[in-house]
Amino acid sequence: MSKQLISLLMMSHYNGPLINRLAKATTPYVRDVTILAFDLWPKFKLARKLISPKKLDFVTTLEPFGIRIPIVLLQNIPKSMTVMDIYTKWMANQAVKELNKLNIHPDLIHAQFIYPGGLIGVHLKKIYDVPLVVTAHGHDIYSLPFLKKDFMEMTLKVIKNSDHIITVSNSNYEVFKKLNLDDKVTVIPNSYSDELFKPMEKSKARQTLSLLQDKKIILAVGNLQEIKGHEYLINAIDMAIKKDKTILCSIIGTGQSRPKLQKLINDLNLNNYVKLVGAKLHDEIPLWMNACDLFVLPSLRESFGIVQIEA
Repeated sequence: MSKQLISLLMMSHYNGPLINRLAKATTPYVRDVTILAFDLWPKFKLARKLISPKKLDFVTTLEPFGIRIPIVLLQNIPKSMTVMDIYTKWMANQAVKELNKLNIHPDLIHAQFIYPGGLIGVHLKKIYDVPLVVTAHGHDIYSLPFLKKDFMEMTLKVIKNSDHIITVSNSNYEVFKKLNLDDKVTVIPNSYSDELFKPMEKSKARQTLSLLQDKKIILAVGNLQEIKGHEYLINAIDMAIKKDKTILCSIIGTGQSRPKLQKLINDLNLNNYVKLVGAKLHDEIPLWMNACDLFVLPSLRESFGIVQIEA
């Protein structure tokens, strides 16, 4: 008896390479995968381009759509609904329109992150009457629920309405246990591609990237957010160059903290020693890692920290 293959809907607001690996891993079990990539940061054009994974013959990737909600939807909100509910319900309805154009009716929904993906997934589950699996990656479980009451209520709503929860580390699992919400949670660590991330000659990597051969290159890769700790790295570089002027620190990533970090670099007169090089294609990251002398992960907290494994 042949097994029945399913139509899978995957959702994520960033981290295209991870979605790409997940899509490949589902090959034996799916008839097709539709990846819904929604855009949280419209200003970061390159970040938008990075959302869509490489083309696979069984994958359909919908174009990212923005988060501008018609203002009429934000007026006279019922007391039982938050702005987050309005936003995610609107996003879900937009997703249904796109899926209908392609005549796609998913059999299973897999959302990355409790918010906003998980909450959008809750709305889509009700529309399609199919199971929902949500992966909690890190800040969406160890930080976001504890910021304010609305976030905790949202987290509880997503978990209650999900058929199963995946999380990427034991530390995340412990948070679920403290909330007495671990009954349907499984820990599955993130993965990386050993075909892509492998050693190569440093001088060749630097030549490809047009980096100076005589520099001591320090590399950090990650979203430019306060929790990633880049300001501490920049301050450390300020101290280090007092002993070694050949240091060059390259920080790959984009995010809301970029203006603040650039101001810190300017204030410390470090423009010749610290470079915010922006977002890079995932296929290019191994070159940077092989070109550096030291990889640094300055994060204040990580649930898994996949870049340190890749490095």
